[in-house]
Amino acid sequence: VRGGLHFFMPFQYSMHRANLVTIPQGQIGYVFARDGKPLPPTQTLASNTDADDFQDVRGFLEKGGQKGPQRKILREGTYAINLAQFIVLTAQSIHSVNLSSSEQNLFANMSSMISERGGFEPVVIHNA
Repeated sequence: VRGGLHFFMPFQYSMHRANLVTIPQGQIGYVFARDGKPLPPTQTLASNTDADDFQDVRGFLEKGGQKGPQRKILREGTYAINLAQFIVLTAQSIHSVNLSSSEQNLFANMSSMISERGGFEPVVIHNA
């Protein structure tokens, strides 16, 4: 929920306060969807041809968004992402809410593997 005055029935919703996801200049972030259509066995990354807006969970799911690691990355900037649906890996931290200890270990290992391979710094091709 973005800024402003909002009224919710307390028994119908659960609210979690989290900071906006910020990707520093010169870096990228990786997105992992917790829900959506399952990936077929032959697919490693989720297709983001139609479901490419990580700031709109309902739209993502209605357009057939897939569960798991997303093909689309986040470029530098600040994003209002629903962290109950999406987990965002950056060089500085793992942005999420309600991760179990096994999920924390899984995403910490993913993040360290990406960091070891220099995956948070984009490859820039000049004069292409």
